[in-house]
Amino acid sequence: LVVVGLGFLVAKGVHSSMLPRHDEPWSSAALVLLGPLGLHSLPWHGACALLAASLHRCKRQIFAVLVLVAYVILVALGALVAGLDCKNDGKRSDGTDCPQALAVPGRWQWQLLGCSLWAVLAGWCGYRQLSALKTSPRRSGRYMPVDEDILESQVPPAATRLPQPDPYVTRLPQGYGPQMYQPGGLYKYVKSRH
Repeated sequence: LVVVGLGFLVAKGVHSSMLPRHDEPWSSAALVLLGPLGLHSLPWHGACALLAASLHRCKRQIFAVLVLVAYVILVALGALVAGLDCKNDGKRSDGTDCPQALAVPGRWQWQLLGCSLWAVLAGWCGYRQLSALKTSPRRSGRYMPVDEDILESQVPPAATRLPQPDPYVTRLPQGYGPQMYQPGGLYKYVKSRH
């Protein structure tokens, strides 16, 4: 999302085939970065993220980060191969059509630049997040002593505490539940009406 937005901002001033077209919708420029599979590539991105999350405890964080951005790098490499192999008119040097499984036809430059920037940004952010997880106090397993005097001063004395209800007794709102029998209750009511 950030890369597509930055690409559009730069494309407003600079017209280049390496940037999104300034007259196209934002969603189509974002779909180019997903590669030829389009929205069908989202499960592959999710699989890479899940695998990276499971590998974040490894000794080398760079391995987890590479797995995190693996599919983005694969899409960028597909665009590079298609760009080196094909001419601008969509044909190879021998006259056959360019492989559409590698890059979005006619948009390989934006796919290569956008995916490269996406991989760098996602890799940097992923490395920072994994580094934060590695150095967090919960992860270190060290015991942190608690000053009990401070905790006791924050608890009110027993005389000011309200009695705690019995957790095993069912409490119904007033007016619900079994009616209590009062001798002469209905009789007194009927007699008072006559």
